Amino acid sequence: MTELSLRRWIPVISFENIIELFQHRNAQTVNSRVSMFAKLPQIAHIDSVQHPGFPGSIADVLAREVRAFLSAKTSDVFSVAESARSRLFAFCGGRKIANWLRRDMAVLWPLAQQDHARNKFLSSVSHIDIMRAGNKKIGKLRADDRVDRAAIARHRASLTKHMKTELRARGVKGVGHDAFAEQFALGSEARLLAIAGPKGHCTVGEFVNKSLRSNGIDPAQVNGNTTVNEIAALTGFSHKLKVVSRALGLHRPVTPSEIPIDKCPSEIVQSGIERRRRSAPRAQSGDLIDSNLSVLACYCDITIVDKRTNEYIRQLRMQNGVANALIRKVVCLSKYVDLLSEKF
Repeated sequence: MTELSLRRWIPVISFENIIELFQHRNAQTVNSRVSMFAKLPQIAHIDSVQHPGFPGSIADVLAREVRAFLSAKTSDVFSVAESARSRLFAFCGGRKIANWLRRDMAVLWPLAQQDHARNKFLSSVSHIDIMRAGNKKIGKLRADDRVDRAAIARHRASLTKHMKTELRARGVKGVGHDAFAEQFALGSEARLLAIAGPKGHCTVGEFVNKSLRSNGIDPAQVNGNTTVNEIAALTGFSHKLKVVSRALGLHRPVTPSEIPIDKCPSEIVQSGIERRRRSAPRAQSGDLIDSNLSVLACYCDITIVDKRTNEYIRQLRMQNGVANALIRKVVCLSKYVDLLSEKF
């Protein structure tokens, strides 16, 4: 890393990188990495929106994109990326980062272990096609069919059985399979009943529209060719926008109707990688972190990824021209020093 710094390469870190560092159970490994930071003359980090000068997370990348979109009133995704990048990074000496890590090590260590267990669980559960209808198109649903309490109760029973089977088959650890499946299905039933309304029944068409609006999604954004997975991605994006809106201090949350998902560079990359990650037969515990950090490929001159993520990005670039234009240099290297042998 020192030789790279002498050649004016500046490493970029995020809060996710710091948490991942402290997931090592070996204290000696952690201390050696922290000492490595101290030797670097300069480090760049994502600048936190709420706490400027403090290492920010991937959520701060989306926050910068949302701010760029709202302030410039532009619908051009490349202009959003350029504006977001201009204010995304802060710079400091490596010793400052090292001193901060040493000072707060007692807090960061347990936080990292909790995050590791959570990511391990989520990366496994996110592979489950909960409704067994992920690729089903909305146009295949019969809009006049009835959704009532009995249908929702049948859904809960079916979902409970399906979740129990999938959790066991995929070897998800650290959770009581039956208890989790039952609790998850009960939560799903409660959300569906809330959408159905006080009468407890409505048509499928009404149900879909209510569900979309409850998540800040304009039904006009959905057509007959929209899949269940695409609606799930829009719903997830809506929840991210709520978090980002609070961080930016907006008077109300912005919605996917106001900021389309395909106008945020980080979402184009992350959702594209996620779709490919879920098609893999089994998730690795680090996959969730890798797909999150890959959004930096839109903003860093060079992004180093593992073999799986590199393949997902290669596929995304081949199939999505906008993503291909947004993503900068991505390489798969085993050691940082290998950058010295690369021709850029």
